[in-house]
Amino acid sequence: MFVWIAMVFMKFIKDPLFAGRLVSVFTGFFTLIGLWFLTFELFKDKRIAFLTTILYIFFPFALILDRMGLYDSMIGTFYVWALYVSILLVRKVRWDISYTLGFVIGGGILTKTNAFFSIYLLPFTLLLFDFKKKPVVKRLFNWIFFAVFSFGISYGLYNILRLSPLFEMISAKNATFVYPISEWIMHPFTFFFGNLHGLTGWEIDYLKLPYIILILVSFIFIHKYLKEKLLLTIYFLAR
Repeated sequence: MFVWIAMVFMKFIKDPLFAGRLVSVFTGFFTLIGLWFLTFELFKDKRIAFLTTILYIFFPFALILDRMGLYDSMIGTFYVWALYVSILLVRKVRWDISYTLGFVIGGGILTKTNAFFSIYLLPFTLLLFDFKKKPVVKRLFNWIFFAVFSFGISYGLYNILRLSPLFEMISAKNATFVYPISEWIMHPFTFFFGNLHGLTGWEIDYLKLPYIILILVSFIFIHKYLKEKLLLTIYFLAR
C-alpha cells in the first residue's frame, strides 16, 4: 500500500525520496487524528484526547518515523485506526462497524503483514464488552460473528498480493521475522530473551525519560479506566 500511494505522489513530485517521505508525513497526520478519536472513545474526555495528540507531536519516535520514507509510519496509522474501530465494534456490536474494520485491517495488511496482529488481538477488546447490557449472549455471539466477518474481509484483501508474481518474496520476508507455532513450541525461548533485551533498549531510547514517567504516573497514581489502560498496554506490548 505504501508503494502504491508513493507512486501516485511521484506522478506530481519528481524527487522520489521527497515523495516517499511526504507519504509518511500524511500518514503521520492521520495517525494523529486517529489517536484523538481513539482516546476520546476510550476516556470520553476531549482534554485527554487533545493532550494525547500533543504528546504524539513531540514523541521522539514519531518525529523520526513520520518523516522517513518507510512502511512503518503507514502501518502505525492503520494499527491505530484498527484499534479505534475494534473498540467501537465491541461496544456497539454493529454490522457496519464490522465491515469498516475489515477494510481498515486489510489496508494495514496490504502495507505490512504484521497488521495481522490487529486480528490476533481482537479477543482482548472484550475487556470493554458490556456484560451488564442485555441480551448478553446474543450480543456476544453477534460480536464473534462480526469479528470473523472482519477477518474474512481483511484476509480477502491480503490475497490481492497473491496476484503478484513476487508473492513468494513476501512470504520469504515474513519468514525472516515470524516462524510458525509448531516451530516455536520446539524452542520457545531461543530468541525471546535476546529480543526482549533489544526491545527494552529501543523503548527507553525512543520513549525518553519524560514519557516513561508519564506512563508510570498514569498507572500508579491514576486508578480510573483500568480496563482501558490494560487494553492499551496489551496492544503496546504485542505491537
